[in-house]
Amino acid sequence: MQTMKMMYYPFVHPPRPVLWQALLYWDKLTSIAPEDGYQFRHDLVVLSDLGLYQPTHADDLPPRARADLMSDLRQVVEELPGEDLVPVPGPLGPDNRVYWGKLPYEVENDLVEIGALVPQEDMLRASPVLLSRLMVVLAKHLAAAARGVIPFTDSPSANQVAFAPLGPDLRHRRCWQLQIGHLLPVPASDVSLTKVLEFRDAYDDERQELARAVRELLLSMSEPGDEADPVAVQQHIEKAVQRLERAGHSRGILWMERSLWAFAGVGAAAAGAYALPQYDWLFAALSALGISVATVVTRAGVSTDFAYLQHLRSTFPTAPWPTATAIT
Repeated sequence: MQTMKMMYYPFVHPPRPVLWQALLYWDKLTSIAPEDGYQFRHDLVVLSDLGLYQPTHADDLPPRARADLMSDLRQVVEELPGEDLVPVPGPLGPDNRVYWGKLPYEVENDLVEIGALVPQEDMLRASPVLLSRLMVVLAKHLAAAARGVIPFTDSPSANQVAFAPLGPDLRHRRCWQLQIGHLLPVPASDVSLTKVLEFRDAYDDERQELARAVRELLLSMSEPGDEADPVAVQQHIEKAVQRLERAGHSRGILWMERSLWAFAGVGAAAAGAYALPQYDWLFAALSALGISVATVVTRAGVSTDFAYLQHLRSTFPTAPWPTATAIT
């Protein structure tokens, strides 16, 4: 079976709810890190030693993929207005600084030369607007270059930059937006890493069964079959959720339901021409499972079939993506 790896972006270290999501429902975790000299926090050091985390580096791409990445990164710079290229003064923080080596070195050098990146304290000061766009483009290319790697963020703005159409008049296509957080509960943030790892090992079958069932449901959103039984799909997922929750309670784990949006079919070739009668069984199953579903639009040419947005606040803002007739 293909290994499924979560690629967290735009930062290196995911917050605890995202980390628990990765450990319980994914095989491995990766994030984009500088090439050399970066000090990882304790959680990622532990997971790296266990073979569950491996950093991804921009300069690891094969030549053709690297050339495509370089072209897109430079296009980002060319398309932004001049004021969005000016580094923001003030204390350095995640939104206005990047570590040397996180971007391809040629791009870093080009941006330093034009003043869009300013070396400071072993880091590079940048405009938050420029930095967010560069990190999103970087994540999309690195995820697309490897099988089974799916982009995952907790930043609505990063998700918007990654997948929303660039303008109402440009090519776009429909995709499915589903709220599935209640199907993939995670431990509370104050649960220890050791306890989550012990649970991962002790209940490997239960957590993988649930992850597989939800993933199959998402795959059906891209390529629905005509013979599926909505009741069977519903019961399979409900039983898997119950088994996992019971296992957690036996270990004294408090489960939390976090807002988690899945975007399915964002890169599917037929995404713009849904034959809605084929989805009758799916809509029945989704309704029975309490999954809210809507169609939104993404820009054409997105290279991954799925994307995830975990919103860590109590409410999720209305997605600002425009509605439009899909273009195939």
